[in-house]
Amino acid sequence: MDTLSSLQKLHYVRLQRQQLHRVEQHNKKRTTEQHRRTCIENFIMMGRVEEATKILLETDFQSGSYREDYLQ
Repeated sequence: MDTLSSLQKLHYVRLQRQQLHRVEQHNKKRTTEQHRRTCIENFIMMGRVEEATKILLETDFQSGSYREDYLQ
């Protein structure tokens, strides 16, 4: 039974790494505001708050979403 739980943990870690890699790849290719928001949400859901914060801080001061991002 311990072996099964160890295998499950290993599978979970691999899946988490794979998902993080996908989110990072999507983040590199983001072009629209909606895509940007999706990347922020995905990073937060994965516990990567620093990356989400970095994207939020990239918002241009003249952007219409600057105020909303600043409040987050």
